[in-house]
This record gives sequence, structure tokens and C-alpha cells, in this order.
Amino acid sequence: MKSVVKIREVAEPDIEKAFALHNDTFHVSRTSKDWFWEYKANYPDSSVFLIAESGGRIVGTQGMIPIPLNIRGKKGLTGKSENALVDRDYRGRTLFQEMYDRAVRTCGERGMCCVWGLTRNKLVSKVLRDKFHFVVYEDAIRTYALTLRGGALPEVLQTKVRTRFSTALVWSSYLYSLLCRYVFSGALKLLNIGEGNDDVIENDARTDNDLKQLYDRLRQGHDRLIHIEQDSRYLTWRIVNNPSLQYTTYFLYEKGMLKAYSYLTVKDEIAHVTDFTCEDRSSGAILLYRVINDITKRRARFVLFLSNPSNPLGSSTIALIKRIGFLRLSMLQFSFVLKNISCEVDISDLRDWYINGLWTEGYEW
Repeated sequence: MKSVVKIREVAEPDIEKAFALHNDTFHVSRTSKDWFWEYKANYPDSSVFLIAESGGRIVGTQGMIPIPLNIRGKKGLTGKSENALVDRDYRGRTLFQEMYDRAVRTCGERGMCCVWGLTRNKLVSKVLRDKFHFVVYEDAIRTYALTLRGGALPEVLQTKVRTRFSTALVWSSYLYSLLCRYVFSGALKLLNIGEGNDDVIENDARTDNDLKQLYDRLRQGHDRLIHIEQDSRYLTWRIVNNPSLQYTTYFLYEKGMLKAYSYLTVKDEIAHVTDFTCEDRSSGAILLYRVINDITKRRARFVLFLSNPSNPLGSSTIALIKRIGFLRLSMLQFSFVLKNISCEVDISDLRDWYINGLWTEGYEW
């Protein structure tokens, strides 16, 4: 007979044991430092992390990371669902539902207006839809890949992209990208588009207000836009002090005005373009050309980009990156799950959500 299971908030002495459960399940090596960064470095009083305990052993976890979103011009704190895990011996019962229900209620009590997440697990999506009345957008968030060198897939991708034709696909996509990049480069030269006196790319934003002003202008064309509120507090947490990823950042200014920016990481021959946002095609093309050239110099073999193609801003960016050879990677797509707790406006239209790699947990993107 199994011991009684108790669900409670995590305490500091529990953290190593909680992550041991994750490390054993997912074959990773996270420590208490990772947990403190993820849940306590930004809005520490709002974060939620529950554990299920049985017989002195942790048998389940459920976290909600506080993420500030800009919802149609107004800032709101939201909960990003992460670290949902139940020990194999306790699956098939109601433990996941009990933990998730309490986590969502706690989010509301701590001032979060909605809960959302990205998942590839179809069972989790079904439970959230059927039991908790989440809106589930199946396979709505898509990954696009650019191949910069031929050969076999890196080991980190082989576990996600399972096909016996992977090597042939890599070589064919590489040849396709060579052609696209050649044509793209020629078009820029023909149109005399590039860095110059009016367009300057820098590695740091000039002022804390530049990103805010860029998104204010973007919302003039997309007044229902929902995006991450990238104030200095958020950027210090997610980009500058990230313990797992070293980011390179780019900010393109035209006559002193921020027109485009990008964040990227390169690890294990894979570059993740975490965010690529531009106000117009010309600025985006200049920045994209520079970013891809820099990634090539760093000997990355693949470049990955995550986006919501239903959103007009995301769709425009996808159209731009396809010109340089990005292809949709259908094996790596995510469902987006959403529950409105207290938002006063309708947030259920997927077209409003400007989602990219910045919305992931922060260990890979």
C-alpha cells in the first residue's frame, strides 16, 4: 500500500531532492542554483513551486514561473507552467490534476492574470483541456531550421528528429540554404541595402526605453498584440544573468531609432535565434544577414528559430527568414496551452500572441 501523498510548497531543503527526480527522469544535471535562478531571481514572491511528498520521498513537482507580459499595451504578470512531473509509480491516479489545480489557484492568489505553457506532450494537453478547461492550440508553435553545413545530425537533435533519412535531408537542406543565401546576398547588394551611416548594429541597447518604443510602434499595426514585457528587470534575469546560456545580442538603429533586434546562443553546433524582431523588412534583412554571417563564423551547423505563424508579426518574420533558407522542421512543434484567470480582455485569439524562443524555459533557447 502506498503512503499518503501530501502536496505542499517547496522548501529550500527540498530543492536538491526535487531536481534529483527531474535529473533521473530526463537525464539532465540541474542543481539548486538552477532552481533559484528560474523561480527566485525574478518576482520571487510570486513564483509557485509545489511538491508532492510520500513517505519522505518527493514523487511529483509543478512550477509556475512569473513572466511579465504586455497585453494590448498593459503590463500583466502571468504564470508559465514548467517542471510538471509525477514519479512513474504514482502515475495513472489524480496526483497531477491535484497539483495542477492547486498551482493554478495559487497563481491567481499571487496576482497572475493567466497561466500558459508550451508542450509536446499530447496527454498533458488533453488533461489540461478536459480537466482544467485550458484552451489548447495543438502544434501551433513551429520550429524553423537553417542548415549551414552538411553531415549527420548532431546527437542532441537525433533524439528529437527520428528518421533514417536524416543525413540525406541535412545535405539537401544545406544545398538549398546555399542557394537561398547567395540569392539573398545578391538582392541586398542590388538594392544597396546594408549597414551604413543610417543603419548601425550594436551589441547593447542604447537606452532602457528603446525596446518599449519599438513595441509601442509595432502595436500601432497590431493593436491586440501580446508579447513579453522586456524591461531591464526581465532582460537582466533572462538574458544577462542566465546561468546556462551565453547570449549574443544585436540592436539595429536607423538614424538613432531602434528598428530591429535579435538574441542568439550557440551551443553544441546549434544556434538558437531566441528572438528576432524587426519593424520593417529592410531593417530585418540587414540584421538577419549580419546575424547569419556571425553564426557561420562560429562554426554552427544548424540554426533554429521558434515562432507562432498565426501572429502577423511572427508570420512576417517567418517569410523573411525563409528567404535565406530556413525550412519548417515539423518534428519540433509545440502546443500552446492557455487559461485566463483574471484578464479583463479576451486573450483567446492565437493571432494576438507573439511567441518565439524567449517564451521557452531558458535552458535550450
